[in-house]
Amino acid sequence: MSYRTGKTRETLLLKPDHLIIKRFLPSGKELSWSFNPNWMSIEMDDPPLRQSELTLRSHGKRIVIGSFLTPDERLQVATALRSEIHSCTNVNH
Repeated sequence: MSYRTGKTRETLLLKPDHLIIKRFLPSGKELSWSFNPNWMSIEMDDPPLRQSELTLRSHGKRIVIGSFLTPDERLQVATALRSEIHSCTNVNH
């Protein structure tokens, strides 16, 4: 995901046992969070409202991602992430 002017971007790396979210700020600073996808919840209004946030939660941690996306784009990311997590975490089941 990338801010339209190219100033801020976020990357998601999904493995069966962890999801890493990295946010790169215009200042050059990098922020990083890690979640276990088996215990993570993905919250997003469906249908999305203008103020709807895409929120990831697990074990007391919470992060809002994709705030620079449109509500429909955030819903698309939430849907895709749920699908990928299901596929990734159920590989060996």
